[in-house]
Amino acid sequence: MATLKILVVDDEPGIRSGVVRILRNFRVDYPFMDEFYDFEVSEAASGEEGIEIADRELPEIVLLDNKLPGIQGVEVLEYIRKKKIRHVCGDDHIVCLARTCRKSNP
Repeated sequence: MATLKILVVDDEPGIRSGVVRILRNFRVDYPFMDEFYDFEVSEAASGEEGIEIADRELPEIVLLDNKLPGIQGVEVLEYIRKKKIRHVCGDDHIVCLARTCRKSNP
């Protein structure tokens, strides 16, 4: 069994707790894999808190909201890239997925 450290950074408590709850109870296990993966999940409600945790815990995966109070998600990502937190950016491979949800006016 291997454990991946994941940091979830989101200022919306409902979204953050939902993602954390799902990941803590989830494991990846396929017949073609030598071992299964589970997750050690940390959470932060702001970009500043996310940076502190990233420095301290060295997560391998960061799930990061962009719209945050204080510093924005892009600034957190830039900090991680510049600091070369190797667990996150490895050989500078960073995947950024963006999705915007807005209530439409009829």
